[in-house]
Amino acid sequence: MISRTVFAFALLVASASVLAADLEGEFALRMNKAVLGSSSLNGKDKMAFHGGVVTKIPLNESVSFRTGGLLVLRDSEASVDSITATVSRMFLDVPAQLAFGTDKVMGYAGMNLGLKLSSSCSVTGSSTCSILDEKSMVFQPVLGGQVAVSQFKLGAFFEIETEYSRNWKQSALGLTFGMAF
Repeated sequence: MISRTVFAFALLVASASVLAADLEGEFALRMNKAVLGSSSLNGKDKMAFHGGVVTKIPLNESVSFRTGGLLVLRDSEASVDSITATVSRMFLDVPAQLAFGTDKVMGYAGMNLGLKLSSSCSVTGSSTCSILDEKSMVFQPVLGGQVAVSQFKLGAFFEIETEYSRNWKQSALGLTFGMAF
């Protein structure tokens, strides 16, 4: 499974070079927000990150298709009374987004296809827990934008609330830092 993922990612990078597309490294600090279906549980914000490579394939002068590969941590927490459950999830996201604007200022909207690579759950006191009906793939709607100064890029994004498992939805917002190469 991992070797096919690495091969697909290498193919994407090679394809971007052939298509004369923009290629950039991206790192983000993100705040994941858990939204729980149970009124007795409280979702907590949890800081995480993502990183990887994105590319824009030009469709015309001001519109591009934005894709790539991002390793994303979608950690979150929930609590009731003094008990806290921490869920750690790692995804490989493949953006499928339309980007619009110029090389200096760009906005984008679309989806991230998230393929779950790992997931774990722990409860206060080092106990483990299980997640019911957890999805192995999610379609995460996303909106974002960025500005560029030379080859450096600074941006922001918002991932719209999406269901990850029964009674557990999640959204995120964050700041992106990038560098074109």
